[in-house]
Amino acid sequence: MLKIKSTVNLTGITVSGNYDDLNTLCDAFESVIGSDGDYFYEAASRLRILSVCHEIRHACQGERETIDNYAVPYYTFRVLWPEAVFVAAVLDNFILLSIAKKLYANRVPELLTKQMQTVSPDHIALIHYFQDLVWNELERVVGEGQIKTIFGEYNDLRWMHFKYPQLDGFYTQWLDLLNIKYLCSKPEDRSSYLTKILRSIFAIDEEYLFLKSNIDVFAKQEGIRVTSVAPADFLYPDKIEW
Repeated sequence: MLKIKSTVNLTGITVSGNYDDLNTLCDAFESVIGSDGDYFYEAASRLRILSVCHEIRHACQGERETIDNYAVPYYTFRVLWPEAVFVAAVLDNFILLSIAKKLYANRVPELLTKQMQTVSPDHIALIHYFQDLVWNELERVVGEGQIKTIFGEYNDLRWMHFKYPQLDGFYTQWLDLLNIKYLCSKPEDRSSYLTKILRSIFAIDEEYLFLKSNIDVFAKQEGIRVTSVAPADFLYPDKIEW
């Protein structure tokens, strides 16, 4: 069974499951995010989900921590808290995009591809289960009151991109900055600091808009995609104390 638990220092979450649990989760993610170029404006968010898939594949190969005190081996991988919340939030958008694409393809048979046919109700149900595990653990860490302060009632956590349209076409360099800020905080302060970080993701932050504008200008000057812009001062620590 898939499990999610916050790490000791509240740095992120530990996702654990047997081989089939994790492999099926990865398949579910890959089924909704499509191929490179399918959703141009969601390319950056797609890369963040692919990064989680990358961790899952390595975990399934035993290249991350393995827990042997079950009837079958359990494999684990970790994701930073801001990253985990963002991925859980944007997955709903990809679910809708993939469903819409499949409905369109069903009307134009020659457009059907293997990728379009892989989205199944089971995949969507598993993604929703993963999201619920993330939200439940987040509530345990920051408290129900803080969850309601940020997101409103708990049920609002489904289909969050309708409530927070800025998640569409999100500039994930901002997420890197928030990850780094969060890593620089003291473990004993992270429960409250995580709330501040989440507000910076889901609110229209002036600093985010400033960063977005600078990235647009730089990308245009250099003739590159905005997803290729990596600010030089956004450096993750060499070692993360989970």
